[in-house]
Amino acid sequence: MKPIRVALIPAYQPDDILIALVRELALHDFFLIVVDDGSGEDFAPLMEEVSGNAVVLTHEEKKGRSAALRTGLAYLKAHFPFSYTVVTMDADGKHRICDAEHLCLTAEEQRDALVIGTRLFPKKTPLRTKLGNRMQCLGLKLSTGVSVRDAESGLLACSDAVAAKLIEHFGDEPAALLRACAKAHIPMPQVNVRNQDENLL
Repeated sequence: MKPIRVALIPAYQPDDILIALVRELALHDFFLIVVDDGSGEDFAPLMEEVSGNAVVLTHEEKKGRSAALRTGLAYLKAHFPFSYTVVTMDADGKHRICDAEHLCLTAEEQRDALVIGTRLFPKKTPLRTKLGNRMQCLGLKLSTGVSVRDAESGLLACSDAVAAKLIEHFGDEPAALLRACAKAHIPMPQVNVRNQDENLL
């Protein structure tokens, strides 16, 4: 049986882009989990609309991306007794659905791996962003011997088995998650991706 594809989206005070994103993902047969990370009462109407296409889990106060992702993964572990592939996406719509699907396909072919959506940085990418990513990649290489081209990607995919192994690390700064994978000898195939809006890099 083909694994169910799950999109896990942490959200803090999102705009209407999130509504459009979950609608489109639902049309592409994703099961959706949105974790409202303490957005507050003003965002309750938006989250109510989102709940028409997604399971919405709520933090009463902001706990950060790390906690939001762990909340979503804990929900999957408790409520999904069958095989799934989970992909993490951002609520601002910067990740393309076609790239999410590509990562899921790769994770389904390599059920023991964490698949990294590797951004192709255009020339106009701020120098600070490029240097920050390069430093994280270098740090990972020096500490684990593993080379990646994007150590700060928020677009990641893996099987339920890998998610269970990494649940305590999933959502820490991306480089920390990659270090945990390297130490656990979990393969990390890389898939080139592009942002919808390269200004959101």
